[in-house]
Amino acid sequence: MKVNILELVKKAENGVPEAMSMLGEAYRFGNNIAADNFQAVMWWRRAAEGGVARAMNYLAMSLAYGLGTPLDYEEAFKWWSKAAGEGMPEAMVNVGICLNRGMGVERDHARALFWWLKAAEKGSAYAMSLVGDAYSKGIGVEPCKEEAARWWAWAAEKGAGEAMLSLGVSCLRGEGSERDVGRAVHWLGKAAQRGVTQAWFHLGAAYLVNEPETMDVSKAIDCWLRSAGRGHGEPVQNLGHFCLRDALAREVARWKTKVLEGAPDELFALGLAYFHGFGGVRADRTTAAKLWGRAADQGQAEAAFLLGAALVAGDGVPRDLKTGFDYLVQASLGGIAMANSHISKISEGTA
Repeated sequence: MKVNILELVKKAENGVPEAMSMLGEAYRFGNNIAADNFQAVMWWRRAAEGGVARAMNYLAMSLAYGLGTPLDYEEAFKWWSKAAGEGMPEAMVNVGICLNRGMGVERDHARALFWWLKAAEKGSAYAMSLVGDAYSKGIGVEPCKEEAARWWAWAAEKGAGEAMLSLGVSCLRGEGSERDVGRAVHWLGKAAQRGVTQAWFHLGAAYLVNEPETMDVSKAIDCWLRSAGRGHGEPVQNLGHFCLRDALAREVARWKTKVLEGAPDELFALGLAYFHGFGGVRADRTTAAKLWGRAADQGQAEAAFLLGAALVAGDGVPRDLKTGFDYLVQASLGGIAMANSHISKISEGTA
């Protein structure tokens, strides 16, 4: 949303709490003004002291992550508690998370669940998902798989990606409800499309269950490739399973044909085969890097991530932090969440 920054600054300097909060957001997100986390925190603190719950929540987040201010969990908890007391669901969720983890406050699972339930009553899908997790793991309450599944279903219907994953896995395993592979595929697919990386792995497993309506070995392989392309190693081990050997060899042959046409997804997949040496392909990490480079140049995010990670680590290619960083940024912009941790390490000089 565009704001009249001069008018906003004037109101904030005149002590209008809502204007102070909005000016903090403008500084944080660079909205019509140069982004500045320190200025954002300064204005949010003034707005929070003026009673603006939204500013309290933003200030607490800044304190919890050390953005524009020294990291301070105790003060973050204090401001989240104040915002929660003002009825803000997001703050209620975070108060619960702090209590569950013992961040800035003594650990108290029962109180954590209390705040998640209050946020869920206000319609927070994330809170509903956390309540489901609490019932699943026995956090502040006796474990109950059936109750967990019910909460995950409510959260999933409201768009919570992690709840879609949990619900899909529970349907696949028959935990908390009758086993329903079709329903599992539905929710795991939705979770995967929402960027929940683990969902690709479980979706691949669901496609291998011997159910006529859902079993699809090619889709299982594709899901595990997607999972591996997002930084998870377990799917690659599964691809070496004997029951997939023939199907995988057929897929590799198809990828090789499509690669001649420059197809980016097949370039990524064949690169993964060369990198790990599966599907009848001898491991050759130099070839893998070349294939990923061709795919990344066409915008294939998973290839950009794997190539970037390989360049940063010098794994099969000469180490090149700058080029690796550029590919990781491309992957991050393409929705590969795991790329962000690599980017942070490079920025911090710990890669």
